[in-house]
Amino acid sequence: MRPKLALMLGSNQPRRILRAVCLGNLAGNHAGVKVPPGDLLICAGSMTANGFTAEIEDFGAWLRTLPHPRKIVVAGDLDHAARRDPERTRGLLDPALYLDQIGRAHV
Repeated sequence: MRPKLALMLGSNQPRRILRAVCLGNLAGNHAGVKVPPGDLLICAGSMTANGFTAEIEDFGAWLRTLPHPRKIVVAGDLDHAARRDPERTRGLLDPALYLDQIGRAHV
């Protein structure tokens, strides 16, 4: 039996299970990844192979095809264009919440 994460959604609400899916260090290889269903998708680090803006655009397009209602993306050490222009990156990854490497949220 796998452990489950349960969150209380309010004192009068029944318990609800939150299914978080975590991915990391995809380095441009996201298209071939089979992503399980969940309530929250976290992509942590290195979405690109070479750090180019076009790779972030491609990653954002792929991300929008996934059914997870909430998505968080954290740039990694390979994501040079994301670090140079976090506001543009936020737009390319919209509607995901983009966090840069120094902890700023771009919503």
